[in-house]
Amino acid sequence: MLNVDNFKKSLVALSLAVLAGCGGSDGDGEKSSGYTNEQVASAVKCTNQAEGGLCENNMQGETWDVADSTEECSFGIYCFEDGHDVPETPALTRFPKEHLIPVYFREKEDQRFINSMNHIESLVGYKMFDRKGVVTIDMSDPSNIDLAHLDTKWGLILSQGTSAGDMSGSGYCSLGNVAVGPYVTTPGSYIVSTDYGIKYPAKEWGRDGNFTWVNLDSLQGANGGKITCNGTAPQDVATHEFAHALGMHNHFSGFGFDGAWGKNAERVLKTMYSDQNLPGQPFDSLFIED
Repeated sequence: MLNVDNFKKSLVALSLAVLAGCGGSDGDGEKSSGYTNEQVASAVKCTNQAEGGLCENNMQGETWDVADSTEECSFGIYCFEDGHDVPETPALTRFPKEHLIPVYFREKEDQRFINSMNHIESLVGYKMFDRKGVVTIDMSDPSNIDLAHLDTKWGLILSQGTSAGDMSGSGYCSLGNVAVGPYVTTPGSYIVSTDYGIKYPAKEWGRDGNFTWVNLDSLQGANGGKITCNGTAPQDVATHEFAHALGMHNHFSGFGFDGAWGKNAERVLKTMYSDQNLPGQPFDSLFIED
């Protein structure tokens, strides 16, 4: 079977050390300084569109690409579902308010995931997640996981003990990451409506189903012994990873710099998902939330 992690990583995300090991040092350092409204607007754009500027450009490669099909987006973070060309002036790209995101706990509920969802919904002021409960997933072959038994054809898998360890040789142990599956660092892509509303995660390199995995904690000996370190995510890293899955791709002060989750991150997420900023809102006319 195609080695999904190595192949796509080499093409799309050549510099994934930060995403692969989110939280490795996120909790350290000084408290981030508060952003001005102008800085919040800039951070919304550079994290949502994976650009530089205020953000670290920690996802190398293209932000937008042309879809291979209505379910596949191989070489970008976003693809329009109808095969539209790459936009010349991208706009705010996020899940629509009415489009609840199905979430599944793998094997057991983890309170950190619950706390993160509650916190995020409290910040934005409305329900975002369709909580499907606990499901059993056969992990005997992590590169070939069957999710056909789940209630929906897309969603988030919330998985404890399946972060990527030190597989990239970075020297620190991943506490959490968002990827196309367990134990890998390959970030997912999204199929997007022409109004810039995210419809669902794209299928990735032969994997069945349109699912993104939110992985917490590295466990030494997992994945057939390939995970060589232990790392346990604190609550702020868990929330940080959820935000990655919601379209905050790049790190900035208060979101990976000077802590995993701070006031700047809260304001950026609130602004992205504000009722005043629907999908497709131009970045130069965002309503900035406090």
